[in-house]
Amino acid sequence: MKTKLSFIIVMLMTVTLHAATLRVSATGDNSDGSSWANAYTTIQAALNAAVSGDEIWVQQGTYIIVSEAEQLAYKEGVNVYGGFTGSETALSQRDANPELTIISHVENGTPDFRLLSSAVLNTATTWDGFTFDGNNVGTGVLLSSNCNLNNAVVVNCAVTDGSGAGVAIVSSENVFGTVNLTNSTIKDNTIFSDGGGYFGGGAGIFVGANSKAALIEDCIISGNTINGLSNGSSVFGAGIFIIEGVIKNSTIDNNKVIGTAAGNNVTGAAIAIVPQTAARKVLIEGCSVTNNESRARGGAILIDPRWSGQFLGDYTISNTSIINNKTTQVGAGILTTAATQQNTGWTLNVINSVIANNTANTGGGMFINSSGTVNVTYSTIVNNNSTANYGGGGINFAGSGNQTINATLTNVLLWGNKEGIPDTGRTQFSNNGQASTIQYSAIQGFNSTYYGWDNATIESVINLDAENATGPKFLAPTATVGFGASDLDVSRWQITDGSAAIEAGTDATDNNGNPIITDFAGKARPNSSNDFIYPDVGAYQFDASNPPVLGLETLVAQPSEFRIYPTVTTRVLNIKTNKAIRNIEIFNINGSQVLKTNATEVIDVSNFTSGMYVFKVMFDDNKTSVKRFIKQ
Repeated sequence: MKTKLSFIIVMLMTVTLHAATLRVSATGDNSDGSSWANAYTTIQAALNAAVSGDEIWVQQGTYIIVSEAEQLAYKEGVNVYGGFTGSETALSQRDANPELTIISHVENGTPDFRLLSSAVLNTATTWDGFTFDGNNVGTGVLLSSNCNLNNAVVVNCAVTDGSGAGVAIVSSENVFGTVNLTNSTIKDNTIFSDGGGYFGGGAGIFVGANSKAALIEDCIISGNTINGLSNGSSVFGAGIFIIEGVIKNSTIDNNKVIGTAAGNNVTGAAIAIVPQTAARKVLIEGCSVTNNESRARGGAILIDPRWSGQFLGDYTISNTSIINNKTTQVGAGILTTAATQQNTGWTLNVINSVIANNTANTGGGMFINSSGTVNVTYSTIVNNNSTANYGGGGINFAGSGNQTINATLTNVLLWGNKEGIPDTGRTQFSNNGQASTIQYSAIQGFNSTYYGWDNATIESVINLDAENATGPKFLAPTATVGFGASDLDVSRWQITDGSAAIEAGTDATDNNGNPIITDFAGKARPNSSNDFIYPDVGAYQFDASNPPVLGLETLVAQPSEFRIYPTVTTRVLNIKTNKAIRNIEIFNINGSQVLKTNATEVIDVSNFTSGMYVFKVMFDDNKTSVKRFIKQ
């Protein structure tokens, strides 16, 4: 027993001895990294010396990676942090702003390598607090199993006929380990599609097969571009290309497909889901998908098996807003398409979501043109525009003789959608003869005797009028339909008192059979068997005890729209947001206000006593966000 105990003590001592902190500073003497004076002068030198369990602290500044021989890589169990000034003795003392510590390709170079690469690891390993700048000539970061990237910016990365200009996630099916891309901004990255038969995509982020444990959370994916220079390659997803994984609480905004060759094979502005021969799962939850544009198909979310020839998988879009996206072709909000595929082993679930003010040639809100199962539940599809005649402004189930769409719409609100030449029976929802089930829904101008409804099953569908007593009574709908509405930022799609949608729904479950108990805004939905009240139709549940009031209602900002860092601090809080701030209030744990300010970038909390605080921000658009931090 004594021998075993001695062995354990020796092992613990060994681990403790190896858990060193190595420092990197341009002013260090490049000896052993044990102090700031003895710091290594390059990140690579510190990585060479580090062993699993060590940390590397990197001083603020710009670190140029000149050649592939200097390429940085994840090292098993070695966490790397940026943001230090060169005097800190604790990790919490650094400034975690990732824009202060930059890893960059050489300007005007021609590098064909990533700034940060990785192999499959067995131990979770994190890089935190860096900007990776491709200088518009090279690619950014490669993540494999057990590699995490947090609190980072990946910007100005570029590749021709490649994938994941900003970030590529490529895991191994033989090694289980999560890949977490969190609290980061992936922006202004570009793929140039120049022919040559290449298949890929994801100018911002590429998530490959075997990445079911991949998580993109609290991120901003913005301003990424696919530029179709010539035909011959298939490149999808300017913002994100994903085969499997989770996208959660993130903003996918202002991504574009441009160029003269943009078409069926160069497409999908925001997110492209690409099915494979084996069924995969993709979850998009709590996201904002806005302001994306494609001069080809798929303005926002595209599901396309054109490359694989298979349409298998389970895809869920939940608690997500898909607003103000545009395509010159089909499917501005959601598009599933497969010209020749007939497989029915795929399912698309749209739950608790708002699809509004999108514009396409056909199918402004949704365009479904592939055989499979589509479930739309508790969703609001409004003021979308189809510029083509009879195009289905809200939903278009195209189908054909060999494309059978098995669709069920439950508690869905369709209103205000338009098309080129209005056809009362098809403007909101063009069913085209599919065997759809439409139940407990509210549709403007609905008439089941019109063309395309012969095979449909209809139950408890309300015919909404635009203005009279049977109208939806939205809090603040946009005055115009489609992309670019001038009042988009102040629009509110909550229903108000007297809406025909109130208590017109039925209890519903998600794709796993679990009751849906909250609405798009997080408010509780009633269960008729327990509460003796039926839920409302659409994404929002009306609460008579706390009705929405324009200008006064509490709207919760997406987590990705605002963040503070570090959340454990001794001196300052940094604020990062893409929204205009009206004011900030900080409360102590007892609920007393200790500060109110209009600061927008940095708040000094050095005079606060130690403890936990609540940070509440009010934005100019009346949305709010609440965070917590600890003052040491």
